Amino acid sequence: MAPKSAQPDWRRRGATPTTPNRGAWPKKDMKYELIASPSRSSGMEKDGDALKDFRTQEEYRDFIQGKLDDYWKFYPKEGSYVDDKHNRRKELQSNISIQFRKLREGISSSKRSDAFAKEAYETSLYLSVLFDHPLQTTSTLSYLLPNLYFSPGTQMKSTDNRQSTTIISLLHHLVAAYPSQATFRQHLQSLPPSFLPDDSPASEWITLIASTLRLRNYAKFELLTRPAAFEAFLPPLPSPKSIKSPAAPSKATRTPDPSLASDAMHSLVEALRSKARGTTWLILRSAYRELSCQSGSPTRDWLVASLALCPVRSAGNSSFSLDEWLEKTEKEGGIKKKDGVEGRWMVCKVKS
Repeated sequence: MAPKSAQPDWRRRGATPTTPNRGAWPKKDMKYELIASPSRSSGMEKDGDALKDFRTQEEYRDFIQGKLDDYWKFYPKEGSYVDDKHNRRKELQSNISIQFRKLREGISSSKRSDAFAKEAYETSLYLSVLFDHPLQTTSTLSYLLPNLYFSPGTQMKSTDNRQSTTIISLLHHLVAAYPSQATFRQHLQSLPPSFLPDDSPASEWITLIASTLRLRNYAKFELLTRPAAFEAFLPPLPSPKSIKSPAAPSKATRTPDPSLASDAMHSLVEALRSKARGTTWLILRSAYRELSCQSGSPTRDWLVASLALCPVRSAGNSSFSLDEWLEKTEKEGGIKKKDGVEGRWMVCKVKS
């Protein structure tokens, strides 16, 4: 959390993200805060078609970026906000997501398909994953893939992020429909062959992920979901020097922050691990009466691998340690400590 001395503007004014002190906003910011959504206005409201104008889209994108910069400043990616009692972080995420949705609607309504449109959609995609807004993810993907990367009869557009976007889309379908893989297979078959060639390492990786889940080969699944297995498919991260002194991008040359693509990929892999962990535990719970988890016990390493408990990312709190998982499962009634024996747990069977 940010220190009390570094509070966002809306906190210093005694307002909330959803009820800001509008009198303190510049007139231009007020205009964009209240700009109409193309899908909601149908051109009937005043300025209802404003976001169909390219220049307005670019100015609105800058406005959203200011909101996003403030969000990252006060809610860094590596922070932990489980005690955010007023839920301000979620409110800010929702506000940013709504603004990106309006921008996407303006872009699609104007049939814009240049680099600006692609960046806006890619950034919106990554944020929808990080903010855990799966409906927004699905909506974004429906226009981004393949429209903004490929059009029949035209030359292929820039492919810098095409592979990572394609993999993120497939992971999204695996997570959203788990354990079903029907939408995953439909989406995979609908992709142009050039997006994910059958003989590419990325194609092999994502199909193996799906296969290990179907076959419940969770030991192999754990290996495939380690960062070393998939980080080569992500856009390269900028050097520390370029991060410290970045050049301000123009509206025409803005590119997505590559760290957002990386964070989105890691987030989806972690979400898929969590889904698989639940299934694995049901299998283990029916097969074992006790778990021996004393320090140094090989059972500990076996459980960590079977339940995919090692963190996907080195920073943050996205995964449980084994001891944290044991404590959580005990509270949920899945296990209980065996009296008089340190490190041994009785497995509580599911009542039929």
